[in-house]
Amino acid sequence: MIRRYGVLDTTWNLAKRSYFIIDRQGVVRFKKVFDDPTQMLTNEELLAEVRRLAR
Repeated sequence: MIRRYGVLDTTWNLAKRSYFIIDRQGVVRFKKVFDDPTQMLTNEELLAEVRRLAR
């Protein structure tokens, strides 16, 4: 799945820190990938995106 979603860190052979919102039909509606593993979305940022997509 890491390769399918395009989040493979080839240096470490691990997934990059990433966030996905997938709808009930299995369609990716939101994707955010960070190259720096210390970066992350806040809960508020993620919930805001969920609310935006729910409109």
